Amino acid sequence: MHLLSVQWPFFLLVNLRTLYLDHCILGKIAVIGELKKLEILSFVYSDIEQLPGEIGQLTRLKLLDLSNCSKLKVISPNVIASLSQLEELYIGNSFVEWEFERRTFERSNASLHELKHLSHLTTLEIHIEDAKILPKGLFFEKLTRYKIFIGDEWDWSGKYEFSRTLKLKLNNNICLESEIIMLLKRVEGLSLDEVQGVKNVLYELHEEGFPQLRHLKVQNNPHLLCLVDSTNWVPRDAFPVLESLFLHNLINLVKICHGQLAAASFCKLRIIKVRNCDELKNIFSISIVRYLQQLQKVDVIKCKNIEEIFTVGTDDDVNHSEVIDKIEFGHLRSLTLKFLPQLTSFYSKVKTANTGSNEITLEDEVSIQIFNDKVG
Repeated sequence: MHLLSVQWPFFLLVNLRTLYLDHCILGKIAVIGELKKLEILSFVYSDIEQLPGEIGQLTRLKLLDLSNCSKLKVISPNVIASLSQLEELYIGNSFVEWEFERRTFERSNASLHELKHLSHLTTLEIHIEDAKILPKGLFFEKLTRYKIFIGDEWDWSGKYEFSRTLKLKLNNNICLESEIIMLLKRVEGLSLDEVQGVKNVLYELHEEGFPQLRHLKVQNNPHLLCLVDSTNWVPRDAFPVLESLFLHNLINLVKICHGQLAAASFCKLRIIKVRNCDELKNIFSISIVRYLQQLQKVDVIKCKNIEEIFTVGTDDDVNHSEVIDKIEFGHLRSLTLKFLPQLTSFYSKVKTANTGSNEITLEDEVSIQIFNDKVG
């Protein structure tokens, strides 16, 4: 609908509870402030440019949806803070012009500090491009659903969507405050980009093992040495429900796992993709492979020092002398190995007199014997 110069009749609808103005071309909308009984207000994909101060009069509002409003540049100060009954707030792929909270100057736009007034908030979708303006105590323990992007790296759309998604790009570690760590306890989808100072994701970010995490993506982090390093910690279940793991451009990643893990670690993993991790020589040790019964897809691309995909006889193995009769990958449907100049085998350390006939041709056209009869 085009509602540019039309005399809006909304002030007559005094009992209206829900108003959707999705995909609309809108002019001045201040008159909506007269609808004092509104509980749900949505502007999804509308061309609204400013959310006026009159919206702050809707003190019964429980849901405000400003998703995908690409032209929205102004939210009048204190409008959000006035919506004290708000339970759901959606500003994804929309407004990002958050101002720093000032005490001596008046603001011309909304600040993140206003969200702290929303004590009933249980659902939040928001993109904060500058992590430096994050106020302490912003995120609430009562958030049951959230999609929170921090940093300028992230594209709002994505294949792996969950009810609790967190994407972080932190150029310094001052932002790893307790409220963000609190969100990690129940996060289902987590993406990390340039999280400074973090060398060991599991124990430095959340030592309880990310019990509800289903998707993890780590990229562009020169500080990361291991995803899990339990050598100085009590081994625990690491990522027990993780289904997909993406590691990209981690130039100093030496190992994905170092040290022993508890039996439930990675037991739900279905997809692993590793790309541009040049210090890696293998992906997992045999002590972890035995738990990867659900593995369906393995992609290893452009890792110039990878020698084998799985290995045995390292410090990560529970029993170095253990005899492995056979490695079963009953659910594996896709295996992609590209641009791996040092690759010699899928699993080379098992000694056997008989070898299978399976071969793989690498991108440089070197044909090697990659499987043996221990791999099923």
